[in-house]
Amino acid sequence: MRLDHAECDQDHQESEQPHRQADAPGERPQGTARVALVVDEVEQAGPKTGHDADENENDDYLDPHDVKFLFCGRGSIAVGRCMKIPPIRLGPYRFAPGFWPSVAFALVFPLLLGLGLWQTERAGAKQELLDRRAASDAVAPLWLGREARLAESDRYRAAEVRGRYLAGQQWLLDNRIFRGQAGYHVFTPFILEGEQRPRLLVNRGWVAVGPSRDFLPLLPLPEGTVNLSGRLDRPASVGLILGEVPLQSVDDKVLLQALDLASLGAARGLDLLPFALVIDEGQAGALQYDWSPVPEMGPEKHLGYAVQWFGLAVALLIIYVGVNTRRDDGDGENRVQA
Repeated sequence: MRLDHAECDQDHQESEQPHRQADAPGERPQGTARVALVVDEVEQAGPKTGHDADENENDDYLDPHDVKFLFCGRGSIAVGRCMKIPPIRLGPYRFAPGFWPSVAFALVFPLLLGLGLWQTERAGAKQELLDRRAASDAVAPLWLGREARLAESDRYRAAEVRGRYLAGQQWLLDNRIFRGQAGYHVFTPFILEGEQRPRLLVNRGWVAVGPSRDFLPLLPLPEGTVNLSGRLDRPASVGLILGEVPLQSVDDKVLLQALDLASLGAARGLDLLPFALVIDEGQAGALQYDWSPVPEMGPEKHLGYAVQWFGLAVALLIIYVGVNTRRDDGDGENRVQA
């Protein structure tokens, strides 16, 4: 960047001449200072060297629309060549991308790759859940007796239990969809045989909302001691939770937006097991069976989305390179030497 004072003064005087003639009667002795800054290359007198020829050859490829002018009063600042990306030569080809297209590419391309990797990780996690359930089918069901304890590896494992339902209160997990119809997952406390307080929640299945949400559905329970079999799992996650979860409610049926077993146990003073028992079809007290270790979509759909994101990234790369790559036929150098 250089300031050519002689050229600035000459341009300044020529641009000010009409204004002096129009404002002569009221002209002040000391005029307003105006500065014209010219940000550009200054051509040197005399024959051009090979280095100068290369620079001029690069200038032949400049897009005149890349030069932006910012007007400040009666002066101007020319910017643009300082934002030019140096071209890259690959044999007979010349890769010369524009500045702003390169900025857009640098932002969008990593984003597309990141989305593809994220979907790949989701697919791996879903496949791991399916593999864990398949492995649990190969082992004997876990018996939940007195003082039973569960580990994280017991999730999705088949389990059996003997005891009785506690009819005093049931929790209904809202926003559960079954075959396109809204409903609830019903959780009922269960007292293991030989104990006095409930330590297990039983997911009895799905029930429809009904004609109105103002009236919760009837949920009859079997009486006496029953034997149950099912799978161990946590209550379904519903994502964003709005409002307070009424874990302290004493109603016989409590409607919840989310159900965390540890929080429920702490709020009610119960030593609940970390997983609920999702009972199988045909069990005592069972409702509509609605359970899967992958409730939303399987790993194949995540892989399909990953392929789409990676495909968009590859297409963007091909377009960026193809549009900004030209075959160099030497015309630029010939024009410089002429």
